[in-house]
Amino acid sequence: MYLAAIGVNVATDVKLVVGTHAHDDHIAGLGRVYEACCSAVFICSAALTTEEFLHDVNADEDVATYVRKRIRNEYRFLFEVVKTRPPGKRIKHAVQELTLFMRAQEREVPAASVVAMSPSSESIDRARKELATGLSRAGQRKRLRATDPNDLAVALLVRVGDTNVVLGADLLRGPEGSGWMGVLDVFAPDPLASLFKVPHHGAPNAHHEEVWTQLLAQQVVSVLAPFRAGVTPRPQPGDIQRLKDRSSEVYSSANPKLPAADKAMRRTRASLAGFGDNVRAEGVSGQVRARKPAAAHETWEVSVFPPAMQL
Repeated sequence: MYLAAIGVNVATDVKLVVGTHAHDDHIAGLGRVYEACCSAVFICSAALTTEEFLHDVNADEDVATYVRKRIRNEYRFLFEVVKTRPPGKRIKHAVQELTLFMRAQEREVPAASVVAMSPSSESIDRARKELATGLSRAGQRKRLRATDPNDLAVALLVRVGDTNVVLGADLLRGPEGSGWMGVLDVFAPDPLASLFKVPHHGAPNAHHEEVWTQLLAQQVVSVLAPFRAGVTPRPQPGDIQRLKDRSSEVYSSANPKLPAADKAMRRTRASLAGFGDNVRAEGVSGQVRARKPAAAHETWEVSVFPPAMQL
């Protein structure tokens, strides 16, 4: 993995592995990462959605029709690995304002902390009620999908020395008391964060204007991962412009545009004519690496590994 390639001993040095929410573009392969990080604690949302709740339910076969198989299998593997870890080194359920990691300053090593910005208690209570309502009505299991995992995603405030970073996962705007609206009720970091992992691929439903003034510095560096599998790929040109207007620099782990179909893809598309109406290649992702000294006045040095790019 990447960390091992840059000299990190993943078995001893990685402290947290975070499953932000139950979408496979965020947790696919996470079980293997957690398995390799033998000293890490697994972090997941305290708010259960269908995917988390049903990962080990085998009461009847139609469970599989309501939870995507890849997500269910990933959670099963993750929680099997959790069981092998000693008490106190297994799992923490993230809830707003919970400190997930704390390191005191020691000589030249700066203090560091990781705090959950979400989900809020309001979000957890709403998810619990929706899940309970669905389970209580026989023959209406589709109600179990009422809660979007993005609503309950684990956003993080990471502080190292005098530098703050906001990792936005796929957290959405609201409703009131939840999402970024719930975060803004509680958090106002000092200093403001100088690096921002943009939530939900830059989509408008994850944008809240006050995030940019209450949580983020004026010269913030923004980083995102595109999503090209949906009906509307993100970020769209308007999303990119919105981010550029509010950031000093914007980086993407891949080109937001779908790659042009090569000969192999055109042949595949022709062979599936009549069976599939949207056959396309989603392309591959690169990496965006941002590094800086812990002092607040220092600037970020950002490297891109193609096809990652600056927007």
